[in-house]
Amino acid sequence: MDPAKYVIIKGNYLTEEPIVIPCTANHADVVKEHTHVISAGMVSFSIEDGRMKAHCWGESSTLKQQGKPSESRGIEDAMIINAWILRSHQK
Repeated sequence: MDPAKYVIIKGNYLTEEPIVIPCTANHADVVKEHTHVISAGMVSFSIEDGRMKAHCWGESSTLKQQGKPSESRGIEDAMIINAWILRSHQK
């Protein structure tokens, strides 16, 4: 799978919300003014031992934020939840 970009923002109730966007988009395109950005960078996905794995690295020049490899698990969980929600609505 091709790499993508990600942004982690502070959501409602102080949660951290990951946003994954195509590599052709700018990080800044998905962030509204006054949104608290926690980090931003690049992410790629793979399948390891039957489980989707995210691998985070890099930085966002448009947001002037560093990516954090430690955020990989949160992005994995969000992608799995989103896939489950989409699948449940297709029935």
